[in-house]
Amino acid sequence: MGTAVSATPHTEEVARSVVDALLQIAYQKELLPYIPLDIWSWLKTRPSLPPGCVGCFFGSFPGVIKAVQGLKDVELLESYLVLVWSEWGAVSNEGFDEMCVSLPKDFGEIGMGHHRANLIERLDHILGQLDLEYLQ
Repeated sequence: MGTAVSATPHTEEVARSVVDALLQIAYQKELLPYIPLDIWSWLKTRPSLPPGCVGCFFGSFPGVIKAVQGLKDVELLESYLVLVWSEWGAVSNEGFDEMCVSLPKDFGEIGMGHHRANLIERLDHILGQLDLEYLQ
């Protein structure tokens, strides 16, 4: 997967497909160790993922969150969170709990203010997209 994807042009459509597939593959514990580092970097392209994106849901489970954290790249982790937080789909319950632990641990340090601001901006965007009538 790594060589073929690396040789592919980085268009929005390709990025969307790669990121969706990456998150679905990362959910599979037996496949997770075989994901090359350069494939994870596609998360930084932050493609707009469609409503009902399967990768967003399966990518929000704790195993995937921990895998992204394990890469020790705060920009990658920020991009990952921005992608899986969507007004179109749900984060897994277990993943939500893991994210609540991750946020202060990974973004609570001095010098992380711009990352926190980006995450807050994303959450504000999602809240702005939600229709209160739908929630009721």
